Amino acid sequence: MLSVFLWVTSAHEMNLKRILSLYSIILITFVIYWCGISGPLLLDDFQNLEPLGYYGGVVDWESAKRLIFSNGSGPLGRPVAMASFLLDDNSWPAANVAGFKITNIAFHICTGLIVFLVICRLLKQEFNFLQRRAELFALAVMAIWLLHPIHASTVLYVIQRMAILSALFSLAAFLCYLQFRYYYRQHFLAKSSLSLLFGIIFFLLAIFSKENAFLLVPFIFLCEFFILEGGMPVKLKRIGRWSTYTIVLSSPLWLYTTYDIWGIGYAIRDFDFTERVILQVAVLGDYLSKLIFPSVGSMNLFDERFTSTSISFSNSNFLKGLFFSFVLCVFGSYAIYKKQRLLVFGLAWFLCFHLLETSIFPLELYFEHRNYLPSVGIFIVLVALVNRLQEKLSSFFVPVSLIGAFLFYLCFSILILAKTWGDPSALFIKFTGDEPSSVRAKSTYAAHLESLKLPDFALSEIEEAILLRPDKLSLALYKLRLVCEYGLETDKNILIDNIFSANYFEPGALFHLKRLATMQGENCALLVNDVPMIEQIFESVESMNGFGLRPTMVAQYYYIKTDYYVSNRMFELAMEALDKAIEFTPTVDLWLKKTVLFTSAELYPQAITSANVALDLDKNRGLFIPSRADEIEYIIMSLQNQQDKQQ
Repeated sequence: MLSVFLWVTSAHEMNLKRILSLYSIILITFVIYWCGISGPLLLDDFQNLEPLGYYGGVVDWESAKRLIFSNGSGPLGRPVAMASFLLDDNSWPAANVAGFKITNIAFHICTGLIVFLVICRLLKQEFNFLQRRAELFALAVMAIWLLHPIHASTVLYVIQRMAILSALFSLAAFLCYLQFRYYYRQHFLAKSSLSLLFGIIFFLLAIFSKENAFLLVPFIFLCEFFILEGGMPVKLKRIGRWSTYTIVLSSPLWLYTTYDIWGIGYAIRDFDFTERVILQVAVLGDYLSKLIFPSVGSMNLFDERFTSTSISFSNSNFLKGLFFSFVLCVFGSYAIYKKQRLLVFGLAWFLCFHLLETSIFPLELYFEHRNYLPSVGIFIVLVALVNRLQEKLSSFFVPVSLIGAFLFYLCFSILILAKTWGDPSALFIKFTGDEPSSVRAKSTYAAHLESLKLPDFALSEIEEAILLRPDKLSLALYKLRLVCEYGLETDKNILIDNIFSANYFEPGALFHLKRLATMQGENCALLVNDVPMIEQIFESVESMNGFGLRPTMVAQYYYIKTDYYVSNRMFELAMEALDKAIEFTPTVDLWLKKTVLFTSAELYPQAITSANVALDLDKNRGLFIPSRADEIEYIIMSLQNQQDKQQ
């Protein structure tokens, strides 16, 4: 990271005062965020980092490839982000959780430096700013962005490194695009080609960190055809603009005709298409209010103020969100009418990089980390407005005082948040206190209490969560698991009612179901009509809402079911469940599991057939997935020897 600092300051021949300002901002950011490194792992951290310990940890290139290219967080697997976790540890449980957070802080600071470079280049090249003015402007934006409290839940939540790296490489790609534009206009063919090549490389690194980096493409398109001057011939720009108008105007038609593809996820959400569109207008406004008027109390990893029941003009949060969205539209229209290109650029940045996650697609409604890259645009607008004020007053005192006061407030706010994130107890109290109606906050707090060996308090949190969402199977299973695992006292009839009144199946249920499947018959032999409760749950799960929409999730469910029947020596039922898992996701591991089951029953011909199917699947594996051919061939040879002995 030090080399990046040195390159930034030397490459731009910065004034000594501005160099000291840059380093001061970086040092303050690092010191403040250091207060948060002692915090806990949360939510998706476990699911994504546990593979570090699979197969004995990452000890060679083959195990590294297995970790890097086997993640299921997104459609592309996010291998760049997964590879970055090897900088911190190669096994699980992690020996030093703080190391993951320190690396996140380092990447955050590097991203801030790229923000500085992009804005400097943009202002000097495209908006004719003098170097001193451009550097001061860029320093202000970088400082606000690095220290803004809305980013605490991105930087100190380990798995959000995916968002950080995606932003870092997207900004690097955009910087290369600006260089390409400059060299192309100067007719430097070699330099423009090299800039384009590096831009493509950084863009690929960005989308393989997190897929929303793809939004860089429409943003560059928007800049080239509508905002930035020069570059392409006028006729080509006109074609690009009319193409954009055509796409936008025809979008309702092609979105309607493709709804079965992109809208399938609404089946597992608590909101429909219309509710999401309405709520996202308010959510976008709420993001804007947090960016312009940040407060410690409003910053939270969990935010469930916006639900289908929130759509009401008597709801203050909903009204505030609508108001800020309306202000955004009015201000944007004014900036376009007055041809204020820098203001339009900042607003376009904010809106375009929100286009995927804050739109019509059936993703979850609200997350602060979605503002990590888009927020740069709003800070460009804020500093541009202060810059205009300075021009009108012909004095630096008022604008410098405004930015200085705002930065002081941001430092104070982010310091409080960092210290809160560094204290697990304070963090979870904030989560649940700020969002008392958040089921996710309560279940996460319960998991923390359980880790502190306080299962009674964990049970109390889960029971409160069940009152809020009695339809969620994961909560009922969590309650059942706590009762079984720790021998807690509870009303059996209420417990059974909690389980069988749930009708919504989601990924969180799998963890508790797996643990319960191994407990039945030991500490938790609950029977319902003389049938083990776990088997009753198996029967009800497959008819629940949300079941069957995610093939990998369904396959995991049937795998758990397979293990349960194997442990209870129900071979036929185990094979039936395993076949169902294979039907949803035919993987090498599942076919090898089938091989093991056939072998345990001494059905060697069938075992050899299953192993051969696994071998064929291995030959058709993904490009970077490590081969298991040697292992499978050894298994086949061993089975053939066993078969020969049997005969």
